[in-house]
Amino acid sequence: MRRIAAHHVRSFVDMEPRMRSISLWLLAFKIALHIFFLCCGIAFAYSTLVAPDR
Repeated sequence: MRRIAAHHVRSFVDMEPRMRSISLWLLAFKIALHIFFLCCGIAFAYSTLVAPDR
């Protein structure tokens, strides 16, 4: 039973850098998504201000 517990602890410790890498990618993706929607909002607002009223 101790061998199984040690194996789980070792695999969890080995998995930590991967989890950190995934969370960094997730954070970068969220920031990029926010920037994208911010640019879309600015472009939409600019197009409504510049476009002549019909």
